[in-house]
Amino acid sequence: ETFYLEDGNVEVLCGNTMFRVHTSILSFHSPALHRVFAQISLAMADSPNGCPRILSSDLAGDFATLLKVIYLPGFPAKNKVPDFTTFSSLLRITTKYEMPTVRSQLLEVVRDAYPETFE
Repeated sequence: ETFYLEDGNVEVLCGNTMFRVHTSILSFHSPALHRVFAQISLAMADSPNGCPRILSSDLAGDFATLLKVIYLPGFPAKNKVPDFTTFSSLLRITTKYEMPTVRSQLLEVVRDAYPETFE
C-alpha cells in the first residue's frame, strides 16, 4: 500500500506484490533503473490498470526497501545500524541498481558500529 502511488506512471510487479511508482524519480536515483525504463518501451507494455506494467525478478521486500531509500528521507537512519534483514536487502538492491552512495553510507554505519579492534 505504501508504494502504490496513484500518480505513478509505471507498475512494477515483484512476485505477488504490485508497486506503482514514478519512472523519473527512480531513474534519477539509479542508472540501472534508468536503463531499464529506457530500453523497455513503456508504451508497448501491458497496461491493465491504465499505466504500463513491468515484471521484476526482485523480491518484493528488496524492492520495497529500495523504494524506502528513494522516497523516504532519512531511510535508513545514518547513525543507526539497520537490522540484518534490512541491511542485507539494502546491500543486494543498491548493488544491483548501481547506487554506490547509499551502499557506502550503509557500510560506513556498520563499520562505525563494529570497530575492527577492541582498543
